[in-house]
Amino acid sequence: MCNKNSKYAKWLNHGIVLFCLVSIQIFYQGTSIGSPVSAPIDRSLTWTMERWTASDTPYLKVRQEVDAAISNGTNPDTVLQKAKANARQSPTNALSVFRWAYAAERAGAAQVRSAEKIQRWNGVYEAMAIPQSPHSYEYDRLRYLMTVRRSVGGGTSLAIYHLGKRLVQHSPNDWQIKERVASILSAIGNKNDRQIALKYAREVCHAQPQVCFNWATLGQAYFYARSTKANDKEYLKQSIAAYKKYLQVAPPEDDWRPTAKKNIHEYEKLLAE
Repeated sequence: MCNKNSKYAKWLNHGIVLFCLVSIQIFYQGTSIGSPVSAPIDRSLTWTMERWTASDTPYLKVRQEVDAAISNGTNPDTVLQKAKANARQSPTNALSVFRWAYAAERAGAAQVRSAEKIQRWNGVYEAMAIPQSPHSYEYDRLRYLMTVRRSVGGGTSLAIYHLGKRLVQHSPNDWQIKERVASILSAIGNKNDRQIALKYAREVCHAQPQVCFNWATLGQAYFYARSTKANDKEYLKQSIAAYKKYLQVAPPEDDWRPTAKKNIHEYEKLLAE
């Protein structure tokens, strides 16, 4: 037992507070803190282990069509509603469901507030489980993104944990996937995972410095990568710097800004001790 007034107790209390703050961050970004061996959120996650043997050409064509419609001035929500209506009529058609899912991804990306993003993603997670799995990398990539968002509060399963790593191995320059994997590995991974997460987060920020939540993930990765007295304070400083960069890049109406400010405040308190 340790004395509540001891330095260890202070750090423990700070750790509990900071764990809660980072939990809020991961909720917003689309996954959850928890053990990678927590209960699966799907009744069956066998799709996460399947080989990608199908051609991705039809799915890439769908992505191009959705992107072109939005680039030509069609409101992302209009594209989403049309794709959703078509998918509802053909719920077992993997390509139709993929179009809905990708349109939801684009429409959600156009929003700033988390509640508005979630509204666009609503129903997609369940819809992607209905068709027979097409064994497509593009389909499983998007299903992964929707699954880690849907897993908020339910833990991240071991299958999803490993699928993320496999997706990065398949396409190491897919920055959206790499950011999600970095966020998950830093929060629930082992010591080696957290170093990998830090590496991924740095790469993502270098590739896409304009994406605000890349910096939030880097801040999280630095905090969890602390493992020795030698790097403890330095990594705290780097974490604070990353969160400050997030605040510079994030829109004023971004509803995660208060949490970033709280993280900075708590980390600065740790540095002062």
